[in-house]
Amino acid sequence: MYTDVVQVPFADDEYSVQWLGESVGLLQGSARPGEGVSILTGHNHLSGTEAGPFALISQLEPGTKMFVLKGNAEIISFAVIRNELVAAEDISALETIVNQFENTLTLITCENERVSGGYSNRRVVIAIPD
Repeated sequence: MYTDVVQVPFADDEYSVQWLGESVGLLQGSARPGEGVSILTGHNHLSGTEAGPFALISQLEPGTKMFVLKGNAEIISFAVIRNELVAAEDISALETIVNQFENTLTLITCENERVSGGYSNRRVVIAIPD
């Protein structure tokens, strides 16, 4: 997958990500990839028939390689070390996973859509520099 990374601001006590579409968002307050804990979020689907940029992250296994192309044409390589599902409302579990390592690339998406709206879970993938 190749997609643009855009900044997602923190406003009104939340990260609003509905507008991301096919882009991946770097959460405000997190580091740029390769410079600390970098948290990226994206949609797993855009509609009932259209996949989002994070459609397949549930399939990323430990050891899977990911690459980030920086603005200066430098490529940073990461290797997946964890892929977990957490309850959508369990922010403390999410924070624990994200902050367990110092220099990581973290991917987060919603999973298991509820009939009543929203999602039951968040998928969290942690990768370290390779």
